[in-house]
Amino acid sequence: MPLATNPRGPQARRILVVMTGLVLLYVLVAFRLFSVMVLSGPELAKKAERQHQKVVLLEPRRGSILDRAGRELAVSVEVESLYGVPSEIENPHRVASLLSRALGVPSAQLERRLDSSRHFAWIERKLDPERVERVKGLGLLQREVGFLTESRRFYPKRRLASHVLGFQGLDGQGLEGI
Repeated sequence: MPLATNPRGPQARRILVVMTGLVLLYVLVAFRLFSVMVLSGPELAKKAERQHQKVVLLEPRRGSILDRAGRELAVSVEVESLYGVPSEIENPHRVASLLSRALGVPSAQLERRLDSSRHFAWIERKLDPERVERVKGLGLLQREVGFLTESRRFYPKRRLASHVLGFQGLDGQGLEGI
């Protein structure tokens, strides 16, 4: 009488080998996920943040406009503009309240600008030096708010030749004149 063979023997062994392979693959993927998320997470988050930074093209300084006697009719002066990083501000209400007193701008208006998840928002453009010093005296963190130097056109002779000289918009683009 021939020996009875177990017809499921080789099939069960194949299933066991495939299942073991799948479990090992699952463990390998889980380990890699743990490695990326937990061990390398903070470093990769910083790297991603650096990749999101925007490069801003700096405009060249505009030259002075002189009359024929060499007197200045229009000159560019450097002024500070205040910006905020809403995504870094933990308490927009507090920051808006502090800036409101220093800038003389309604707190609600500032809070609307600062209460978002954006990475950049203009708070006030082309500030006079007194207001710049008041804001610097508040002691706000540099990751929350900061200053950018911009150019502002100044006309020492006021309206002399203003129809020829023209003017520029807030973005520095000429709107009228030379």
